[in-house]
Order: sequence, then C-alpha cells, then structure tokens
Amino acid sequence: MVEAGLVHIRALPLIGASALAAASLTAAGSAAAAGAAAVPAQVRVNQVAYPSGGAKVAYAMLPGRVSGVSFTVSGAHGAVLRGRSAADVGSWNSRYRAVYKLPFSAVRRPGRYRITVAAGGQSATSPPFTIGATRARYGRLVSNAVRYFTSERDGSNVEHSVLSREPANLTDARAAVYAAPKYDSNDNLVGQLRKIGGPVNVSGGWFDAGGGYEKFAYTASYADGLLEIAQRDFPGRYPTLGPEATFGLSWLQKL
Repeated sequence: MVEAGLVHIRALPLIGASALAAASLTAAGSAAAAGAAAVPAQVRVNQVAYPSGGAKVAYAMLPGRVSGVSFTVSGAHGAVLRGRSAADVGSWNSRYRAVYKLPFSAVRRPGRYRITVAAGGQSATSPPFTIGATRARYGRLVSNAVRYFTSERDGSNVEHSVLSREPANLTDARAAVYAAPKYDSNDNLVGQLRKIGGPVNVSGGWFDAGGGYEKFAYTASYADGLLEIAQRDFPGRYPTLGPEATFGLSWLQKL
C-alpha cells in the first residue's frame, strides 16, 4: 500500500500507463441520495493515449462530494491496480459538483485498459483507453493542428495546397496606425477612427479564426508560444511544426 497525500494506491502483480485526460465516459449506477440518480457518475480519460513512462491520471465526475472514490484499472489480464482517492479538485458545473483525481502512473505496460469507479452509491466504467503507441497517435493530431494554422495564413506567403489559398491583404505591408477606438454597449463604433501614424508593415500572420479576417497580437503570441514549446520539446519529430511556428513569430516580430 502506497500513501500519497489524499490518494491511496495498491498495485497488483501486473502493472503497466500517461498524460492528462480528455473526454467524458458515461457510467452506470444508482444514486446515493434522492435526485442524484438523474446525474450519473462519469469518468474522464485521455482518449488519445497515455505515454507508458509518463504521468497518468483520470477524473471521476460526481453530482456531489463523497468521502472517497474507489477505482480499479483493468487490462486484458484483469485488474492491475486498485486505488482510492479523496482528492476533490473542485466542481465541473452545476450538475457535477465534485471531480476526483485518479492517478495511475504505476501502470506502464502498453495495452488497452478500462477504469471502474465506485463512489456515493454509484459506479461507472470508462470505455477502453490506450497506454503506449503515443508517437503515431499524437503525430496525427499535431499535423492536423499545424495544418489549421497554415490554412489561416495571411499575406503573400500562403500555402495554396491548403484550401486553395491565395495571397491576401497585401496592402498590410503599408498599413496606417489608428488610436484605440471607442465602442458602445452593442460593439458599434463611436465616433470616427483617428489616424496617428504609419505606414507600418504588418503583413503576414494568422487570421484570428476561421471565417474572420482580424489579426490579434495577443492571441497569435499565445498560440505561437505553444507551437514553439512543442518544437523545442520534440525537435525534428513533426516536420511541419517548426516552419509554421517560425511563420507566426516572424509576424509578431514586426509589431
């Protein structure tokens, strides 16, 4: 038996699973108190995959606080880890007022697993999730995400193979600078724009969102920071990641 704060874990003979979690898994069970039956327990797990040697955690979502959540991680050969958690990390919304952290980093063996929880008179079993084989799975997500940023490029350096894009807003190379405008409560412009400088070169960058053509430094800097961190942590693993991060940075350096 290993005790770590509010979490108690007992590993079984077969151990072997990831990262952080991401999608709700419905469950069965009966409610402990009147009215709770309408809000079934749920479990959230990483639906992509957990790295074999990485941190692994799932979350039990409940309609209210309980003294503790018992959980079992099971694989092809049965239960491999049992634990109990009293680590309530807070409410998710008005229906799920308690969320309990379920760590299972001791499970490292690649394979398919499920997590079953029991708490407050309810039980829930997650759909299968994977431990291991993360490189190919996450590679697909990275490629899709980078391609989205490529589709949102502005200026002359666009990628025609993505949505048949063509150069756009080339006049941004000689843009005027205006004082911060004022808006009413309905976001209508109050008064006239007042030019205070320019021309400046703000060509390039990414559109803020699909369907919109604004470009914002604060959202672009946050997004590009994430791309740069990913490139730093996984150098050379994703061929399109570095060039797209550099594209975003080149625009930010103009501002």
